[in-house]
Parts: sequence; C-alpha cells; structure tokens
Amino acid sequence: MTDEIYEHDDDLSSDDEGGDAEVPLLTTRLPTSTYRHKSNEKAQRTRENIKKIYRVFRTCWAWLWRKVITNSSVVVALATVAMAITTGIYTIYSQKQWHSMQDSLRISVRPFVGVDEGADALQTGPVHIDEAGNASVVYRIRAKNYSNSPANNVTTMANFIVADDLNTVYQQEEYACGDAVIGKPDIGLILFPGKERFFTSMDATTTISSKHPGSRLQAWLAGCIGYRDQFGYLYRTKFMYMLYDDAGRVVVFDRPTQPIDIRGHFVMTGGSIDAGQIPKY
Repeated sequence: MTDEIYEHDDDLSSDDEGGDAEVPLLTTRLPTSTYRHKSNEKAQRTRENIKKIYRVFRTCWAWLWRKVITNSSVVVALATVAMAITTGIYTIYSQKQWHSMQDSLRISVRPFVGVDEGADALQTGPVHIDEAGNASVVYRIRAKNYSNSPANNVTTMANFIVADDLNTVYQQEEYACGDAVIGKPDIGLILFPGKERFFTSMDATTTISSKHPGSRLQAWLAGCIGYRDQFGYLYRTKFMYMLYDDAGRVVVFDRPTQPIDIRGHFVMTGGSIDAGQIPKY
C-alpha cells in the first residue's frame, strides 16, 4: 500500500513537471445548523417589528405633543374634565357617607315594639268551630315599647288559623304583616318608651284548611305589630302562637262533625323583628 501511494505521488509529480495535468481543488464546506438559521431570522423579524412599533409610537407622541400638550386651551379643557370627574366621584362618596350616617342614627334611636313578656300578654276566649268548618276566636294582645324612643301608628293584627300544614300558618302571618293591613299613617296609636297597652280585636274568623288527608288539626294565631319611628320608617314585629291545653300539651283534634268549643291557652312559638323600610303608604 505504501508503494502505491508513492507511485501515485510520482505520477502527480511527473504531471506537474510536464504542466499538462490539472490538479483538482478539494474544498470542504462546513455544515450550517438549520435551527440556528431560523432563530436568527426570527430574531431579525422581531427587531424589525420593534422598530416599526417604536416609529409609530414616536409619530403619535409627536402629534400629541404638537396638538394637545402644547395647546393651552386643550390642557385647560382636560384639567376641567378631570376636576369634574373627581368632583362627581367625591359627591357620590359623600352622599353614600351621609346616607350611612342617617341609617346609623335611625337605627340607634328606632323603637322596638313587641308583645309584652307577661303571661297574660295574649288573652283569648274559647275556640269555636261549627259543623261547616268555620272557626272563630276572640283575642286581645298587649304590646309594649321596649326602646327609648316613641313609636307612632302602632297597630296589631293577627290571623286565626286552623290547619294541618305549617306553611299555611306562615302565609297567614305574612298577610297580617302586609302594607295594606298595618303601618298606615292615618291609623294606629302612639306608644311611649316603656309603656304598654292592650289592642282589642273583634272575632277572628277562618275556615279549616286541611291539605293532608287523614291528618289532624291544630289552632294558631299568627300576626304582626306594625309601627313607625320619628323619621317615618315602618317596622314590623311578627309573632306566632299555638293552642295548648292546661296540661301543657299541644291541642290536636279531628275535623268536627258538630259545633264544638275548644278551650286552652295560646303559647308563643315564634317571632321576628325586621330592620325597617320606607312605607308604601
């Protein structure tokens, strides 16, 4: 192999001496990374886009400087608009603060009227039911002002319910607290702080409501005390009483087939006080 290489070299040498043979030029080309090439192109495009954005921004800023900032009338107009917006925001905030202060004052001096805590706060006669399912009872409620502020337009209303369904009781309680029943400005009495008084009612009548076949009946008085404060806001105190016998048991009975009188006493089983509202009437 060595001899062949030498012989090949001799041939090349002899060709060079003769000057007729051409010697090929051997060149090696280094490979270029395709990924690096694409990255460079992307970077170049990014730089060109940034230059375009900068030129647009510089043009807009120059126009803004010439037309707006250096124009005193425009500056005054913008300042006036800014002041108007600031004043409007401050006015709205001040109004909210004022309403919040008014609500705090109203709540701090609002009256609280409810059923008296005495055992005889609710006095009733016997429950009468005839053979047609019509029921009636006479009641008298004693209300008391537990606050340090007088209550105006104090009225008391209770609905008598004989039913087998508690939802009916809640519905009748809401009806007794409706705007058409209590809290009107031309009815009701004044109840001064710490004072109490009776509100006498006529016969409260109802018809037996039986929604579940085979179930037994109970008797209820559910109603509301409505009153206003010195600012005219209307408040409601709800109450709910259930009929018990003298042994302290709930009175439960079937639908009568002939007139009957059921005796017992009503015991409070629920109630609530609302936060007040602007009355509709």
